[in-house]
Amino acid sequence: MRAVKLGSLKAYYVKVEEGENPLTAIVEAVEKLEVGFAMIQGIGGFENARIGVFHGTGYTAYDVKPEPGHILEVASLSGNVIIGPDGKHYPHLHVVLAARGDKVYAGHLLEARVKPFLEVFLLQAGEAPLSIIQLFRHRWE
Repeated sequence: MRAVKLGSLKAYYVKVEEGENPLTAIVEAVEKLEVGFAMIQGIGGFENARIGVFHGTGYTAYDVKPEPGHILEVASLSGNVIIGPDGKHYPHLHVVLAARGDKVYAGHLLEARVKPFLEVFLLQAGEAPLSIIQLFRHRWE
């Protein structure tokens, strides 16, 4: 087990508009807000999505589409955004999607298109110390 003490917390609200890619919008938001490390929570809807389910050595990707006349309800969006050793922001988001009341999908969010909107709460944990980057080192290895 490894643990890192996080500094003071700041909260931000971001509304991602219809048609936007949520991954791109979240990265744009943290860059604009000058956030180094953020924890993410969100709810809303998607027109479509591509999710990945980790199987130990990689992801199996699935395209998820709603029933005609419906959206994919984002029941839960959670994860984090960090700045990698290359100075770029990297989102790591998991999602639970309801295609209808009887069809639920979950996995790593690889891509999506927002419809009608997505409400995202960013919780900035002070300045991200180098130790945060070291905890997520597996992303670059």
